[in-house]
Amino acid sequence: MSSLGINCDIRSSSRRKFARPCLDWSERYAHLGGFLGALLLEHFLEKKWAFRQLGRRELVLTESGKRVLQKKFGVVV
Repeated sequence: MSSLGINCDIRSSSRRKFARPCLDWSERYAHLGGFLGALLLEHFLEKKWAFRQLGRRELVLTESGKRVLQKKFGVVV
């Protein structure tokens, strides 16, 4: 995560599990939950690699966000 500029050591007093699979109750798709999932979400939004559409639950990846996922994780979207 440090190659993305994410500091996972800031967990300090969080009671959340570090990382866990989480099934979205309405869409029935799994996603990364816990402290790490929240940290990644916050980072992607800050870097403008993803954004939320008004009134929608899902995220939209920007082209730069898609490139980051492919380069760092081998995920093609």
